[in-house]
Amino acid sequence: MAEGLGTAAQIHARNPELRIALITAVSDQAMLSDDAPDLRLHVLPMPQRWLSMDEMRQAVSQMQGQGDAQCKRATK
Repeated sequence: MAEGLGTAAQIHARNPELRIALITAVSDQAMLSDDAPDLRLHVLPMPQRWLSMDEMRQAVSQMQGQGDAQCKRATK
């Protein structure tokens, strides 16, 4: 979870001497608060067609298996 919560907080609680770095993907649409200790990885925003989880699932299900044929052609 971003901003040092979740797993990172649990690890730190078990061993406060560990140095923990959190890397969080951010874009113009998904920002992180300025005071968050996370390192920021700037990425492109999700395509508009994938902003809905239902639309993303449907698109991914349509893609399943398409790469297999392409991979087999490339290795022949």
